[in-house]
Amino acid sequence: MTIKDQVNELFEQQLSVWEMARNNFEGLKTVQIREFDFDGFAVKVQFNPARMVSSGAKVDAKTIAQRKCFLCAANRPEVQRGIEWRDYDILINPFPIFTRHLTIPRREHVDQQLVPYISDMFDLARELPDFVVFYNGPKCGASAPDHMHFQAGNADFLPLVGDYFNLKQAGRTELVDAVGATNTYLLNNYLRVVYCIESADADALKEAFMKLYNSWVKEEGVEPMMNVVCLYKESTVNGQQSMIEPLRPADTLTLSSSSLQGIMQASLPSALASSVSSPKTGEEYLGQHTLTSYSVDTFHKTGEECLCQQSAEGKWYLFVIPRGAFRPWQYTAEGDKQLLVSPATVEVSGLFITPVKEHFERITKEDVVDILTQCTINKE
Repeated sequence: MTIKDQVNELFEQQLSVWEMARNNFEGLKTVQIREFDFDGFAVKVQFNPARMVSSGAKVDAKTIAQRKCFLCAANRPEVQRGIEWRDYDILINPFPIFTRHLTIPRREHVDQQLVPYISDMFDLARELPDFVVFYNGPKCGASAPDHMHFQAGNADFLPLVGDYFNLKQAGRTELVDAVGATNTYLLNNYLRVVYCIESADADALKEAFMKLYNSWVKEEGVEPMMNVVCLYKESTVNGQQSMIEPLRPADTLTLSSSSLQGIMQASLPSALASSVSSPKTGEEYLGQHTLTSYSVDTFHKTGEECLCQQSAEGKWYLFVIPRGAFRPWQYTAEGDKQLLVSPATVEVSGLFITPVKEHFERITKEDVVDILTQCTINKE
């Protein structure tokens, strides 16, 4: 049974016996949402009173030292069950934002830090292809900064994911680094700096991430402030719908017929490679062969040149959002100036959560811009 299937069973089992969690997930069906439109994207605000536990969490050293860690197995609710995955437990989040919301803590009580465990993040994303796996830095929204954990939620719910592919298609991304088949893009005119590293190779993905990470380190041993989102998209072949976004002309590789033949013979399984005598057209080739690990998605012949895209089984998209501040001044303001918004990954990905009805009704488009300006980095 796949992890995905086990997660589906976990939700069914836990919501049948855990009343508080069931009520909170049911509450998402009637949650109130406001939306502020910007240039080609929107920022949503969700009124979610169940999130007071997280939004209002005290994470100073004294408070952390005095309370029991709620992610340690010994301190979890008796009714809570999980799935063992390597050195982690996959749990449903009883205070959800997503309609499918998971918390994934390590079993050992170790500080929240990403670098030692980032490969686990990639593997989790690959095993949960319908989810985004995300990380809140210890000063960037983690309500348990003393216990290493990831979270995950259904990918179609996070605005950043759809925004990225839409804005990339519209030419609103800038290629800032490219090593082999690993590309790092920067989202432009998005109210905050967001990098997206795309790669089909986990080692290359980690290398590109570390390049960004090391450029931000200010103090040895101290993690730079950031939120990180990881998405793995599977690809398919032979007419089935691919989750990989369409190839743009700028990403297309131009090859001669002889070069293309050599690449295909070197890359494809021997039984297929031996049958490649002439590239001809993509339609003719795909009509004769079923490919496994590789496919020719775009293949047009113009004279002696062909345009070819080789797609692997899937690709990771790693979104890295550098932070400016932990919380905005509005969080601790008094009276009608207060807005209880504590930005974590979800907020800097375009979905503001507030557990206070009055704050939900009062927040303005200008407040959204101001909070993002304070808590993230602006390119300019």
